[in-house]
Amino acid sequence: MLYDINIDDARVGYRTDGDGSFSRVLFVEKSRKLNPRGAAFSSYSPAYVSSNEQLQSIMQILKPAGKNCLAIAGSGDAPLFLSAYGAQHVDTFDISYNARVVMDVKTYMLKNNFCFYDYVHVLRDIQTAPDVLNCLSRDVVVRAVTHDTLEYLHGMRKCRIFMHTSNGEIACFPDSTEFVAMKQNVSGRYNFIWSDLFDLSGRITDKKYDIIYLSNVLQYVNATSDIVAVLNNMRTHLNANGVIVVDSLLQSLALARHAKYKLVEQEICNWANLIYDKSAMTMFLKIR
Repeated sequence: MLYDINIDDARVGYRTDGDGSFSRVLFVEKSRKLNPRGAAFSSYSPAYVSSNEQLQSIMQILKPAGKNCLAIAGSGDAPLFLSAYGAQHVDTFDISYNARVVMDVKTYMLKNNFCFYDYVHVLRDIQTAPDVLNCLSRDVVVRAVTHDTLEYLHGMRKCRIFMHTSNGEIACFPDSTEFVAMKQNVSGRYNFIWSDLFDLSGRITDKKYDIIYLSNVLQYVNATSDIVAVLNNMRTHLNANGVIVVDSLLQSLALARHAKYKLVEQEICNWANLIYDKSAMTMFLKIR
């Protein structure tokens, strides 16, 4: 699939008068102007290299074996864990093209039999690299990505493509069994749908899924009405007994019985139950 990449737009969120480094304040400010319905990320924002989620616990609850899934690409970890736990098929989506890049780097390493140590070493290297085409892991990145992505990376020299969690560590590791399962079950690059939440339903047309993974997504949607609209749209893409994994926003609001959570619950209570799991620190929306 070819993507309409615009390098000029891609560089909007970066300082270009100095070292070209990523300016979070400037980026968020410009993102809000470009996308007032949900700030913080846009089409070319840097992608996290690691998830901060309790993915092992989430997978044990979801039991994705044999199921068709749609997942936020994010750091690439959610799709990889779904595959490791036996998902039959995983489509991915993200508002940022850079999520595709980190996901492709990870799947490349898995399919080319990188050991766990080298896998982690590459991720630690690229997450702090001001220029991924001028870092120790450059050759891995070049081999991992498609031709159009490589052209994009050349156009983004000296701009950060990736970012890391607050403490700078890789936060979400597969254990040895999961790592082997990823190698066995990931067949190649995931299908990537470059889309924000509001356009996603139209991009996936008539596809149906057993699991739709939206964790750490809805917290960036500003209006309650937009959260409800997204969930209603995603409902049309769920199979019977399907599950939508939602995120820390609704989890926090639910625990506080916040008015925003109550409004969401009221709007969707005719077709779903919202269930919070403490061990996974995640909210699950289950079709009735």
